[in-house]
Parts: sequence; C-alpha cells; structure tokens
Amino acid sequence: MAKNSALSAGAWFFGAERNVSIIARGANWLNALRATRNDSQIERYINEHGGVLTDSLEREITQKFANAEPGRY
Repeated sequence: MAKNSALSAGAWFFGAERNVSIIARGANWLNALRATRNDSQIERYINEHGGVLTDSLEREITQKFANAEPGRY
C-alpha cells in the first residue's frame, strides 16, 4: 500500500496523528467546547457572588455545577 494515500494526507492536513480517528477528534473537540462553556459559567457565578472564591462559594459551585456532594470528589 502506498504511503501517499488520501487518508494519510487528510491526517496530515488536520495536524493529527494517523492513528487518531475522526470520531476521537470530534469527541475531543466537543469535550473542550463543553469545558470552555462550564468554565465561563463558573466564572460568571463567582463574579455574581462577590468575585472572590471562598470555601463556601467553592462548595456551592461543586453542588451546582458538578452535581456532587461537598468533600466527595
């Protein structure tokens, strides 16, 4: 099989390794997008509650955004 196939050229074009599938790259992109959205929501929440991250505010953020009980990570 030739090394200059269309698939290897596509991997080079997108700057990804040949072993990484399009589905994996799409999933990574969606996860990064979700993380960015969550970070901006948390930043907005901190600014709405005084702009200083305190222990109590951190517990509230954990309960609100991570759907977890405080102290359970």
